[in-house]
Amino acid sequence: MARCLAATVRAICGCPLAAWAKDPPAVSRFLGEAPETAREFVFRAADGTERCLHLSIAKNAFADCSLVIVTDMTPRHSVTQRLQRERDQYLDMISAGSDWFFEHRATARDISRGRIRLFRARREPDHTVTIKYVDRQWPDEVADQTYDPEGFAEWCGRQDAREPYRDYVMRVLRTDGVEQYLRVSGVPYSDENGVHQGLRGVSVDVTRQVLAERALRHSEARLHRSEEHLRHAQRVARIGSIEHELDTGIQTWSDEMYCVLGIGPQSLPQSETNFINFVHDADRSKVERAVAIAKSGKTPKPGEVRMVRRDGETRTIYMDNDLVRDARGKPLLVSIFKDVTEQRRAEEHQRKMEHQLLHVQKLEAVGTLAGGIAHEVNNALVPVIALTKLMARRVPAESREHRSLSMVLAGAERSRDLVKQILAFSRQEELRKEALDVAAVLRDALQLMRATVPTSIHFTEEIEAVPPVTGDTNQLHQMIVNLVNNAAQAIADAHGTITLGLRPEDGSAALRLWVADTGCGMDAATKARIFEPFFTTKEAGAGTGLGLSVVHGIVTQHGGQITVESEPGRGTRFDVLLPASAAAAPANPRQR
Repeated sequence: MARCLAATVRAICGCPLAAWAKDPPAVSRFLGEAPETAREFVFRAADGTERCLHLSIAKNAFADCSLVIVTDMTPRHSVTQRLQRERDQYLDMISAGSDWFFEHRATARDISRGRIRLFRARREPDHTVTIKYVDRQWPDEVADQTYDPEGFAEWCGRQDAREPYRDYVMRVLRTDGVEQYLRVSGVPYSDENGVHQGLRGVSVDVTRQVLAERALRHSEARLHRSEEHLRHAQRVARIGSIEHELDTGIQTWSDEMYCVLGIGPQSLPQSETNFINFVHDADRSKVERAVAIAKSGKTPKPGEVRMVRRDGETRTIYMDNDLVRDARGKPLLVSIFKDVTEQRRAEEHQRKMEHQLLHVQKLEAVGTLAGGIAHEVNNALVPVIALTKLMARRVPAESREHRSLSMVLAGAERSRDLVKQILAFSRQEELRKEALDVAAVLRDALQLMRATVPTSIHFTEEIEAVPPVTGDTNQLHQMIVNLVNNAAQAIADAHGTITLGLRPEDGSAALRLWVADTGCGMDAATKARIFEPFFTTKEAGAGTGLGLSVVHGIVTQHGGQITVESEPGRGTRFDVLLPASAAAAPANPRQR
């Protein structure tokens, strides 16, 4: 008793037992009751703690007295209370969720074919906790074995090996057909003798997570396909794109953007500085202004900029922009870039062709008008020349009248020659076409011009073997003489060089004849009008303005083309393309 009250024997001897009790009257009444009774009471120990003591009274028949047996129940009550608290905590935790707990009992043959008991705790409205038990045959009545068969076989193998497992995801068989997925973890357990009994564990419903992950994978696959389609579309359309984060300056380039810039894929870090370095110096302000407009919250207008590639080639790039926001709400400037260099070149070529067509139509109109006038003038000159010659024969050669008639005849003949040039320009003069050696005609004209051109002008020949052409020798001779005269007049009294060339045209059944000089050259305005009749840059009375017009008429009449290249101070070059004769064999140039 002294040990139960944490006191000495001397301290309790002679002291009533009820005096140590928390409720002395209750202890006194108990002691006065009939024998063979037992109860628990709370006593105050000598150390100030409360002790729960179990008192039982036994009658001693030999000594005619009662024997009180005392048992200290305090440690047992402490353990019981702790177990109750832990049980309450455990029930609170398992009832807070929707998870199922299970006990998978092993059979004598195979744990993979045993019974499994599932249970789940639920807290009722009155705060009591109830536990629901469900027994199933494993695995036929629980798991869908067609879901992840390899993983299921590995899981069953770990169970048979009595090994713990964690986080295996299985699909549950439900009668309503709804998909349900559980993440299962379990550990083996044994009885008090250490004999293996099965597995215990917990399963967590992860249906939402599994379906969300599946939807995410599908979404990522669709996004990947969309990105592939976008890359393919950009590759086919040759359009690059850049995403520019306006707050950080970070840029993201598409694969095709590297092709637009003329560099290899991923060969250059994606940055605003590296992109600006490709922009032509004169156009960098356009790009900087577009970024500034985007930072102000407005969408920049589309436009064209020039890009200079690493090899020095300048390309014309069309740029369009859109201002968007990403998932975080941050502004993005999305720009697309399309190389329109070839398109702009084609448009420029088309403009030149349209200009040439208008020029040809104008020349044809002027030629038609000039041809009609020339015929009338020619008809009027015929009687003048005939009668003048007749009258000149009837008067003495030394007379004043003869000299006057000679002057009239000379003027009429000059007018007749002018009419012939006008008719040649208007293509109304009859041609005597035959297969001819253009190289021979060129050398004949060159021999004639050497005698008439000042010695300060040097001639250079670049004449190759060419096939014959079908045409009029006199007209081609006149064409060459007119071109050489024009070149000589451009050089004037200065020292210079006239180059005459002839060669087969590559890739076509034609030949190219050219006359180049080192004279004063022409500006664009003069070059645009040189084939117009009566247009001349010479002083009044120094030229008729029909020399190059006649050349144009002769070339056109022979089915050819004529082009001119010239810049002020850098000379002029005329190129004539003439179709080769289809029936004749190539001719060698005549050596002189």
